[in-house]
Amino acid sequence: MLAGLAAPNPITPTDPKPIGLRLNLQNPIRPRFAPVPEFPEPEPPVIGVPAKTPIVDYQEPPLQPAIAPPEQASIALLSAREQLIVVLPQFPESTRIIDPGPNPEIIARGMYGLLPLEPQQYAEFLAKPNTGIARILLTETYNPDPNQLRNRLQPAVLERFPFVPLTDNPNGSIPRLALEIEQENFQIPMPGLDYGFIVNLGDVSLENLDPTLKNISTLSAEQRELFLNYNPPNQLEALQVDQRRFLTGKDGVGFVPPVSPPASTQAPVVLKNTYLVRLIQFEIPEVLLTGEPISRAQRRNLPDILKTPSSDVLVVFQPVHQRLDGSYTVLWRLLYRFPDPKIEDLDQYVELE
Repeated sequence: MLAGLAAPNPITPTDPKPIGLRLNLQNPIRPRFAPVPEFPEPEPPVIGVPAKTPIVDYQEPPLQPAIAPPEQASIALLSAREQLIVVLPQFPESTRIIDPGPNPEIIARGMYGLLPLEPQQYAEFLAKPNTGIARILLTETYNPDPNQLRNRLQPAVLERFPFVPLTDNPNGSIPRLALEIEQENFQIPMPGLDYGFIVNLGDVSLENLDPTLKNISTLSAEQRELFLNYNPPNQLEALQVDQRRFLTGKDGVGFVPPVSPPASTQAPVVLKNTYLVRLIQFEIPEVLLTGEPISRAQRRNLPDILKTPSSDVLVVFQPVHQRLDGSYTVLWRLLYRFPDPKIEDLDQYVELE
C-alpha cells in the first residue's frame, strides 16, 4: 500500500552549528528570545487587574548587547583624533568644525533638541508668561525597533530629552507637553494612566486665546464644553474607561448610530495652525505597577505608598518649523491649570500580606 508514496524529505537546519559555536562576526549571535514579535507594548496598559498578553508565556524582552569597541581600535582612533584636533583651528569660522569628543551631548542635542537660534527667533513671544518652545519628536524616536542592534547602556531618548515641563511645581507633579508625531499626526502618548484630547483650531493666534475659549469659530459648543468642563473620574476603573474612550474615539458599545467624543488623542499636523490640548497626567505608585504585596510593617505607610501626584492642564501650541526627520518645533502657551485629579480607590488594587 505504501509503495507509491515518496520518501520523506527531512528538513535540515540552515545553521547546524550550536548557537554557542557561532564565531563568524558576519552572523552575530542573536539576543535571547529574539527577534521581538511584532506586538508592541499595549498603550494604555491595563492596571490593577489581570490582563492577557499577546503571546502566552512571553515574559522577557530580548537582552540587547552592551557594545564596547575593541581596545586596539580605540587606541588607533584616539591617535588619529589627536592629530586632527591640531588642525581644527586652521579652518575659517564659516566652516568651523565642532569637536564632539569632549561633549557628545552636542550631537544628541542637534538630533533631538532645539536649534541654537530658535529661542532667539521667537524671543518676543517667549518673553510672555506661561509660554515656551519645544521640539515634538517622532514616535519611533521614543520607541526604537528592539530588533535593531544598539547599545543598551545608552540611556533612552526620553530619559535624556524628557517632554518639556509646562510649569514649575517643586511640591507636586510637573505637567509636561507630552506629544509625539505618529504618521503625520500629533498624538498624545498614554503611558500608565496619562491621557488627553486634542483639536485643531486652524489659523488662530496663540496670543488671542484665553481660558474661556470664547469667540473661536472653529471650536464647536460640544468641544468647548469638553475642554472646559470635563472632570476626570476619581475611580481607577472609570478612569481607564475614559482613557480608552478617547483613544478609540467611541463613547461605548451598542449606540446606534455610533457615538464619538468631540475630540480624540490625535490630530493631523498642519504647519502654522493652532492646536488646543487637554493633558491629564499621573505618577503611578510603583507598587501598583509591580503588583508586589505590601508587608504588615509597611501598612502604616500605605497613604504615602499610594500617593499619586497628578496634573490637569489646558494648553495651546502651534507648529512653526518642520525638521528633515519629520519632527516639529512648536510654540506653546499654558492657558489654565485645573485642580489636580485624584484617584480614591487605589487601596483596592494592592495586595496586603
